[in-house]
Amino acid sequence: MRIIVISSMILIFLKSAPLLAADVSEMSGASAETGALKISNVSGETFNEFYTDPDNYWYIHRKVMAWFGSTSNACVAFASTALRELGVDVPLNGVWNGERLSLLTKPFSSYLQNKLGWIRINDAQSLRAGDLVFTVDERKAPGYPAHVFMHSGYADSGRTISWAVDNQGYTHERALAGDLKKDYSAFAYALRSPVE
Repeated sequence: MRIIVISSMILIFLKSAPLLAADVSEMSGASAETGALKISNVSGETFNEFYTDPDNYWYIHRKVMAWFGSTSNACVAFASTALRELGVDVPLNGVWNGERLSLLTKPFSSYLQNKLGWIRINDAQSLRAGDLVFTVDERKAPGYPAHVFMHSGYADSGRTISWAVDNQGYTHERALAGDLKKDYSAFAYALRSPVE
């Protein structure tokens, strides 16, 4: 059995029972915008469990399509929506350093680190499930990571390939060193929730 504390609420569920979007949206004290409680952070384990459930992934996909309208250039839209659905305070229309934090990698990363206290991880072989991986900067936009995805575990024993969850598909393999054939940019750093 696992106990998850969200704000002043305690959720108890069996390890074999996934945390579903419907469970989160039915919690009392939910906001009208997201259906979830406003909290600072959730553990990486909870984030991973939620976002890797196929029903939840497609629920997030539908939510993003409703407000963003596309899966193209939507990596931050997907990650921020998944966090919002868990109640993490990542405002849909929030602005950080003059830019929409639910749309662009630079303000999203900065907000998670400087406002919510997420911890920067610089070693690609030290990732944990639930970490958000930011890739090297976009060539035409220095300072803006080209992509962000949630790391769900390693797909190889050498820890060079990540199981990724992002706008490019539900749980797929992504080489951390990058892959020019697939237009995948390389790992730059990851951010980890400060909640264990």
